[in-house]
Amino acid sequence: MRQKKPHVGGFASTHLLTDPRLDNLGGRMSLRIWLPLLTLLSAFAISARGADTKAPESPKVPEGWLLVEEDIWYQLADEPDRHFLQARLHYLQKENEAAAADIRKAAAMLKLAAAMSEGEAKKALQGSIFELEVLASEAKAGKVRSARTLDRIFARAYEALAAHNSTRAVEFLKNDDANHAAFHLRAAARDIDHAYAWAGLETSDRAAAVLRSAEEFARKLLEGAVGAVRDALKVGAEVHEEREELKKALDAAK
Repeated sequence: MRQKKPHVGGFASTHLLTDPRLDNLGGRMSLRIWLPLLTLLSAFAISARGADTKAPESPKVPEGWLLVEEDIWYQLADEPDRHFLQARLHYLQKENEAAAADIRKAAAMLKLAAAMSEGEAKKALQGSIFELEVLASEAKAGKVRSARTLDRIFARAYEALAAHNSTRAVEFLKNDDANHAAFHLRAAARDIDHAYAWAGLETSDRAAAVLRSAEEFARKLLEGAVGAVRDALKVGAEVHEEREELKKALDAAK
């Protein structure tokens, strides 16, 4: 039995990123992300950290660029969908420049994720970023033929984010880092859900069960349940497999 999922542009479980325990993730990771300051400021504001919190051997940041830790990304992970929704609305209202601006802001969020990613997941994000930037140029010029073009590209962007987050979840689980693993496990489930919604595709019973399981085990990881890391590794593998099924579905729908 399969259920038709109406496109609402949002995750059914929006509480995934609101757990207060995610605000105090331990073990700051000093992953540096250089992104043009003007682009970032157009999408969000980041409080400056004190001058006494320098990381050892930190590289000199060029003028006009911003240093961001990975934990900051955790507070911005819902930004792509907000900008995708705004871009679609502007497009329908024939506000071409505004639509293009929101598409570029969403692409900036993917750039943050790409800076933390490696391997195939990074390549997927880079490909999606390129696709979004081309789409923004076409939207500004009034060359996008239908809203479905936006929807399909936005769905592929979420598939790329799901690849990143599912990979990171497994990496953190293998390092016994339950808190960060919980965030990425939940985020991967959200990304898959968003992708199906934007693509207008049905979610299989199996996919729905996997996403629920990811939510359940992310909660167990945060609670420090006995054996949660071991069991969550299996769930992480299932989420990765579901992401592969999603990719096949999106490719078939092109």
